Amino acid sequence: MKKPLFVLIIISQLCSIISAQQTDIDSIKYRLDSVVVRASRFEQPVYQIPFSIDVIGPDELSLHRESLSAENVFQNIPGVTVNNRNNLSSGDRIIIRGIGSRSQFGVRGIKIILDGIPLTFADGQSQLNNLDLNSIGKIEVIRGPSSLLYGNSAGGVIYIQSKTVSAVKFNMNPGFSAGSYDFQKFSFSSSGRIGNNSILVNINRMKYDGFRENSAVSSTALNLISKQNFNNGLTLKAVFNFYDAPYLLNPSSLTKADAGNNPSFTREFVKQQGSGKKIRQGQTGVTFSYKPNNDQRFDITAYGISRSMFNPIPGRVIKLNRIAGGFRTNYSTHFSISQIKVRFLSGVDYEFQNDVRTEYANNGLIDYKSLSNEQIVQNIRLGERLLDQNEKVKGFGIFSKFEFSPFEKIYFSLGARYDKYKFKVDDKFLSDGNNSGSIPMDNLSRMVGITYRFNNNLQIFANYSTSFQTPTTSELSNSPENQGGFNSTLNPEQLENFELGARGSLFNNTLIYSTSIYKLIVDQILIPYQLPGSQTDEVFYRNSGIAVNYGFELMLIWVPQYQWDINLSYTFSDFTFEDFVESQWINNNYESFQIGGNRVPGIPKHNISLRISYKSDFGLTSEISLNRTGKFYVNDMNGPEPNMNGNISDYYNDAYFTADFNLVYKYDLRFGDIGVFLGVHNIFNSEYNSSIVPNAAGNRYFEPAAPRNWFGGVSLKIN
Repeated sequence: MKKPLFVLIIISQLCSIISAQQTDIDSIKYRLDSVVVRASRFEQPVYQIPFSIDVIGPDELSLHRESLSAENVFQNIPGVTVNNRNNLSSGDRIIIRGIGSRSQFGVRGIKIILDGIPLTFADGQSQLNNLDLNSIGKIEVIRGPSSLLYGNSAGGVIYIQSKTVSAVKFNMNPGFSAGSYDFQKFSFSSSGRIGNNSILVNINRMKYDGFRENSAVSSTALNLISKQNFNNGLTLKAVFNFYDAPYLLNPSSLTKADAGNNPSFTREFVKQQGSGKKIRQGQTGVTFSYKPNNDQRFDITAYGISRSMFNPIPGRVIKLNRIAGGFRTNYSTHFSISQIKVRFLSGVDYEFQNDVRTEYANNGLIDYKSLSNEQIVQNIRLGERLLDQNEKVKGFGIFSKFEFSPFEKIYFSLGARYDKYKFKVDDKFLSDGNNSGSIPMDNLSRMVGITYRFNNNLQIFANYSTSFQTPTTSELSNSPENQGGFNSTLNPEQLENFELGARGSLFNNTLIYSTSIYKLIVDQILIPYQLPGSQTDEVFYRNSGIAVNYGFELMLIWVPQYQWDINLSYTFSDFTFEDFVESQWINNNYESFQIGGNRVPGIPKHNISLRISYKSDFGLTSEISLNRTGKFYVNDMNGPEPNMNGNISDYYNDAYFTADFNLVYKYDLRFGDIGVFLGVHNIFNSEYNSSIVPNAAGNRYFEPAAPRNWFGGVSLKIN
């Protein structure tokens, strides 16, 4: 059944292109010189930016709006990898040029901004639970170190903008989708304008049993955006997000044998420990923008976040209450000096994070087999208290950036940013001593870049930049000695990046291309590890030496006719340890050895993706996505530990190939439109692991991917 299904899809795509009418290319959509982005903290044409930057528009997003993972959204952006962990408790792991591959949950080392408000906390950790793909209108991605603009963001930036509001008074958009493993999602959105005020509301309710044991999810989310335009150049934008998940169960990772023999399997100890999360989070923010003329703009954003989490993991229960927030300011102006065009950008950022963290031994569940999904988290028995402390993070950053164009086609950029962080802990659990204290961290980030615009069809760019990434409070508070306070031996990662790239178009804008080569040096790289022989999922951290990533990225977009969009991307990433001294307790002796030359785990050397989409004149859009991911190692040793025997194949994730298909049909009605969509993931029913846990204990590195699965739904738009 595998081949006939795939052949049928390919034939339908080829028949569509043969029968398509010859029509001029939509040159406006694909002209690089017309693309304007906000990820650089002010509106700027792409051709002036000396970084690799990509834009994901509404057409691509509409095909993946009901997906449980963002992997298909970013699949064709070279240098960007999304590990679908099939575990909404841990969430997607987003990786840019190798940065973020070691995140145990959420996203690390990448700044994520939603409508001008950071989803990234002060310590550098991002939680994407409240992000609904159905409400997103545009995504911009900066690949590479971006501390100059955003501070604690080593890998890059993901800048997300919600859907724009239509000009009608109001519309309503109810929808329902369902799929494999009892996936159900109800959604309702409404948007419109009242005078100069626009409002967008999105509500969704989702339940999902998951393909693995102990991976069920239930959640409710609300997103509200209001924008008011005033006549004097002033704009006020308010954003509110609320997310409530009474349970997000966690199936944990498996050995390679277990993942291959029974990918839906979850260890009995994990289920008895009730592994999962209960989360409630609210976030709000306002942005004032003032543009007195075409030469100047001033923005100030203030935001606040409240988050509570109850998180049982094997061996421990974590209770966390967090209050966070801050403000961001931008001032930009441009002028001329002796006919040299100059743009100046400057700003100040302040962010804080206050956590009340309490941790207990996990005495598990008495009879987990008789409990409903919601009862699992509610009936966890707390053991002895292990940790009780207040954790505070404060970050302050100031930056300036100059861009000048001495000649019409050349753009120079240079800038610097100084960040100062303070991590403070007040130990309330004094039976093991008072471990209160504070750790200051600061960094000076620099950037210099140049862009040469030969013409509208060719631009080349180069940049040198430095960046940094602090440890998170979770990483600092985890101690293998089970002591309170922070691990004062952890230091920020320091990054240095060299990049050369080109972008443009050929053949009358029918072929769009972008390519780059880079060298990324990471010093003091943070290494996660688990204690040998441990049955728990507790993760600890240490700094290693130096790792270097030599990378090459290529993206081609071919538009043979206006209905067609064929996107090919390739990523080469040679990420290896250059200097890393590993120390272990072996045969009653503490031994050290050099593992320089080993590959950094979790990063495939080769990745290639192909997406073919067709949009007919009668409202039908179809897309097939093909992806080939090369093998990668799962631990720093790239094999068994020195004092252990094992098969080398148990220490790398095998290469895999996947294919997905999406279909959307939109039919216009007198009062609006109706949309029907259908998707098939993993068409070939491949058995593979879509994610790993680096340096896991007991060789439990692997997180299996779901077999072939379906989803579909219907939405109605009423004007």
